[in-house]
Amino acid sequence: MDLAHERLYPDEPRFPDMRVAIGADVPGAGDMIRAVTTGRLVALRDGHVRLIGVIAMLSGCFYVPSVNQRPGLEIRSNGATLVRGGSATFEAVVVDPEADAVDLQWRAYLCKGPAPVDPSEFGDCDQEPFFDGIGAEFEIPYIEPKTRESDAVTTGIRVTLDGQDDRGASAKPAQRIAIAVENAPPEVRFPPDAIESKFGQTVDTPLRAFVAYGDVDDTPENVTLTWEVFAPTEVPFDPPTPVPPEQVPSPPEGLAQEGIEFTPTVEGNWQVRVTATDAAQAVVSVTNIVVVVADGAPCLTAEMPTIFEGSTLPVFEPTLFSSSVTDNLDAWPAATGDDLFGSALFTWSVKAGAGPRDIVVESQEQNSYAFDPTAYSVGTIVEIRVEIEDRVERTLACPDTDAACAVVTGSGCFQRRTWRVEAR
Repeated sequence: MDLAHERLYPDEPRFPDMRVAIGADVPGAGDMIRAVTTGRLVALRDGHVRLIGVIAMLSGCFYVPSVNQRPGLEIRSNGATLVRGGSATFEAVVVDPEADAVDLQWRAYLCKGPAPVDPSEFGDCDQEPFFDGIGAEFEIPYIEPKTRESDAVTTGIRVTLDGQDDRGASAKPAQRIAIAVENAPPEVRFPPDAIESKFGQTVDTPLRAFVAYGDVDDTPENVTLTWEVFAPTEVPFDPPTPVPPEQVPSPPEGLAQEGIEFTPTVEGNWQVRVTATDAAQAVVSVTNIVVVVADGAPCLTAEMPTIFEGSTLPVFEPTLFSSSVTDNLDAWPAATGDDLFGSALFTWSVKAGAGPRDIVVESQEQNSYAFDPTAYSVGTIVEIRVEIEDRVERTLACPDTDAACAVVTGSGCFQRRTWRVEAR
C-alpha cells in the first residue's frame, strides 16, 4: 500500500497510523488529500480537509463500496395471433447484475387505430390499463372487443413491464410492446343434443338438427349461417326447412341457436354442414354426421306369464296371456304426438294337441288373449302363440314347430313367442 501511495501522491507525506475523525479539520493538506482511512467522499474547505464518511479503518488505502446496478428486463410473447375476445400470454426475462430479487409489474392497455411502424407505440390507447398482474408470467384471459375510454373497436394492445430490485433500483427504460389484435372468427358448434328425432332417426321420418353460434367481438345477429345437407348416395330429398324459433331449444350461455328439419330418404350417414360468416367475412364451418337407420323389426317383450323354454305351464283357471312391443315407429302401446306413429299388429293363435293351429285374435289394439282351460279336456297340451309385425312386411322363415322366431337370427329380437300349457 506504501508503494501505491508514493506512485499516486509522491509529494505527500505518509501517515501509516493516522486516524481521521468525522468532521475533523486537517490543516495544510493542500487542494486534496487521500486519507489513510476508508471513506466515501473527501471535500475541500478553506484549506482544510473534512472527512464526511468513514467506513472502516484500514492502514494506507480506501475501500469504495460497489454501486447497486439497475436490473434488465425483456418481454417475450407467445407469438400467437391475438384476437378480440381471446387470451394472451407474456413472459418476463429478468437480469440483475447483483442477482437481487426483482419485483415485476405488468399492465395492458386497449388500443384503437392502425398498427404503427414502431412496435413500441400503438396509435391511441386507453390511459388506464384494462388488466394488470405481477410475476414472471403475465396471462390476459380476455381481450376486450372495445376500448374502455372511446368505445372503439380494439385493434391492438400495449403491454408494459416495470421492475424494481429489492434495493430500490428500477429498470430503465420500462419495457413495452404493442401487438395488433385481429377480428375473432365466429363460434359455431353442434350442442350435445344437436340431433332431435322422435322416430329414432329412421328413413322417411323427419329429424331436426340444431347448431349454437356467436361471436366474441360481435353479436350473434351479425353472424350469418348457411346450412347444407348431403345424402350418402345420389337420391332426391326435399330441401331442409327452418325450425320455428319458438321450437328451438335454449342455447348455451352467450350464444344463439337455430335449427333445420329435413326427411332423409335412405339409410346411411347423412352430413349436415353449417357455415358461419361474421360481419368481417371471417368464416367457420362445422359438420355433423347423422346416422339414419331403416325401420327396424318390432320386438316382443314383457310376456306374461313368463315363458320358460321347454317347460309346460299348468293352468287351472282362466288366465290372460299378454305381450308388449318395442319398435321405433309401431310400438305397443302406440306412441302419441305425431301421425307418423303407428301400432304393431298382434296375431294370436292356438293349437290344441295334434290339431291345427287356429288364429283366434288378429288386432292392432289387442295385445292379449284370455285362455279358459275349462274349454279343453283335462291334460290337454295347448300352444298359445303370439306373433308381431309392423308397417314393413317381413316373412318369418322359421318352421311352424319353432316356438320362437326372429327375422334377424341371433338378434334376441323375436317376432314369435309360444307358451306351452296344460289344461287342468
